Formats: sequence, structure tokens, C-alpha cells
Amino acid sequence: LLDGALAAGFGDRVALHCADHEDHQVTYAELAGAVTRLGSGLVALGIKPGDRVLLRLADGPDLVTWILALQRIGAVPVPTFTLSRAADLVFRENDTEAVAVVAGAELLAEVDAARPDFRYAQHLVAVPATADPAYLDARTIVDSGYATLPEDPTDRDDLALILYTSGSTGRPKGCWHTHADVLAICDSYARYCVRP
Repeated sequence: LLDGALAAGFGDRVALHCADHEDHQVTYAELAGAVTRLGSGLVALGIKPGDRVLLRLADGPDLVTWILALQRIGAVPVPTFTLSRAADLVFRENDTEAVAVVAGAELLAEVDAARPDFRYAQHLVAVPATADPAYLDARTIVDSGYATLPEDPTDRDDLALILYTSGSTGRPKGCWHTHADVLAICDSYARYCVRP
């Protein structure tokens, strides 16, 4: 999704246009650089291939960067709905055995309420930093990263993403999406429906 775009000469093209973020734009080169630095910083933190990481971030560049950085190192992002309550976060953290929970500073209240019941989270990360010493500063993780990061050699059938159902018919279910699923979305839904 990124290396291929750079190889095709799309580095200066806009990868993300965020209307809700004062029309902020991010090029493919900028996104690739951010993903590389964050991914290598996560490796230094001890995040390994197959580790699940719960994400509580609003739609925007940070969410995209975290998802792609985790996938690049073979870890599995678990994005959550921003309106999720503490009980929802506890269920998802425990169900996926997430080793880290990443939250936007404006979304920390429910994480604070949930964190005593997290069973697997070794790291809590705030984006951006918060005064609470329980949370690592995401910027520190990025600053510890490097400018290069080889991709983890994932297979097309390896887990790339876990998304939970709404739970409208019972307990929410974690739906597993493989790396091939992500590419299929790009080659079908994005190409023929979204038509970017």
C-alpha cells in the first residue's frame, strides 16, 4: 500500500485528505516515513509479529499511521469505535489479548475507567502526550524509531486486522481480516465503489 506507491513515483501525491482536520493533507512519502518511524519504535518497545494492539483513535492521520505501522511489523491492529464505553474496551482487550492500548488524548476517560480490568495490556499509549505517567507518549515511541524498516514477511492469509461487530444480536464478535482481504478491498470496493 505504501512501498508500491513510492516505487510507482507517487511520493508527492496526496495519500490522505482530512476534511475534518482543517483540510490537512499527507503525501505518500510523508505517510511512509511516519509509518516507518512508528513501526520501528514499536519494535524497540517490544511489539512483535502477531501481537494485538487496541486502538482508540478518531478517524484521521494518526489512526491510519498506527494501523499501517502495526501491519508493517506483523502486529494486528484492533480499531475500536470512539463511542465505545469502558466495558466494551475491557471485553475487546481481554478477548484479543491486546498487549497495548493506544488512545487519543481526548478519548482517555473510558480507557482510564477500563484499565484496572485489562488483563494483557503491558503498555498504555496516549496520542498526543498526557500528564498521566501511566501512559507512554506516542511521540517518544516515534522519536525512538528509524528511517528504514523492512516489512515483516507476512503471508496473504496472515491476520492483518480485527474489527468487532456492533453486538446488536448478542456479544460482539471479532471479525478477522487477512492481508489478502485488505488488498481485495482496494481492488474491488475502493476501485469500483469509492472510485478515489
